[in-house]
Amino acid sequence: MALVLTDDQKMLQDAARDFIADASPVDEFRKLREAGKTRDPELWRQMAELGWSAVNIAEKYEGLQFGLTGLGLIVIEAGRHLVASPLSSTAAIGVSALNLGTSEDARQRLLPEIAAGQTLVAFAVDELNHHDPQYTSTRAKPDGSGGYLLDGRKVFVSGGGHADHYVVLARENGEPDGDFVLALVDAGAKGVDKTKVQLIDSRDYANLDFSEVAVSKDAVLADGSEAGAIVETLIDIAAIVTACELYGCALQSFEDTVRYLTERKQFGRAIGSFQALQHRAAHAFCQLQLLYSVILDALDAAETIRPGLALAASHAKALANDTTDLVTNEAIQMHGGIGVTDELNIGLYLKRARVLRNLFGNTSYHWRRFARLSGY
Repeated sequence: MALVLTDDQKMLQDAARDFIADASPVDEFRKLREAGKTRDPELWRQMAELGWSAVNIAEKYEGLQFGLTGLGLIVIEAGRHLVASPLSSTAAIGVSALNLGTSEDARQRLLPEIAAGQTLVAFAVDELNHHDPQYTSTRAKPDGSGGYLLDGRKVFVSGGGHADHYVVLARENGEPDGDFVLALVDAGAKGVDKTKVQLIDSRDYANLDFSEVAVSKDAVLADGSEAGAIVETLIDIAAIVTACELYGCALQSFEDTVRYLTERKQFGRAIGSFQALQHRAAHAFCQLQLLYSVILDALDAAETIRPGLALAASHAKALANDTTDLVTNEAIQMHGGIGVTDELNIGLYLKRARVLRNLFGNTSYHWRRFARLSGY
């Protein structure tokens, strides 16, 4: 693909940048954190009014049908300002699960509500402290009518504390080599037990326990032989969207650091005039430019579901993890001791990045996957 945004995509990106900078700067996240909250319902209402919750939804379901690339650009801007919202969990990943799934009833029922900002969805995939979808032991027992009974546990579900519905990954009969089952579960359903979890980035996470949870036939998004491909595509999209937010965090960390280098003086000179710091900043800048190109390519792959999506997704997530580690670590170093204090935003970006890099696959997971898909 040509790594160039269309005029409409540029307009959306500019509009998102201006709105988020005004309505939800980092100071707003600080207020939420200090109040012990993990989201701002009013901000989400405003985002829905702007149509952001409907960007990835087809027009026949009251969406804007603008695609994943447009939504990814919004997520990048949200990452720049540490916006705490269900943008990724619901508008990107949750909607993608419904779009990819085989249940038309679920689409007709939920997509218009999501587009209007009235319903939140979270993806419940992991069962270990690290991402590994192949290790899925949550059992989906056929109930004889096309539905299932779910038993199992999911951990660190992003957006899980406030979600109205969960997209749950399970295996038929819990067999290690059984077919995947992707089921839509009401958060208030009998047998669902939710425990909120607090991580260092002060966001919305939850552990979920399922005990004989009934899933009707029309709430089954994927099962049987075709479920594997649908699940893999969904997880690839989740990894790419997470890479978008990581890029936003890294980009803002870099820009804040460059600004500091021009303002902080030592030995009568701005520290940014010292060649050693210039070289380090230049290296970080080059890595950010490379990452942006890789993310645009991955977003296009996800939007078109083109061959090589899995390779593009692992490339984007692995490189986003590496680049964000580099940039946030350098930001701390170049700020000196003050960089680790709560007074500066740099530490907040570092904490958010440390969680995001493990969400939907850490660095080693995706580089190994990238190598395997490349034939090594």
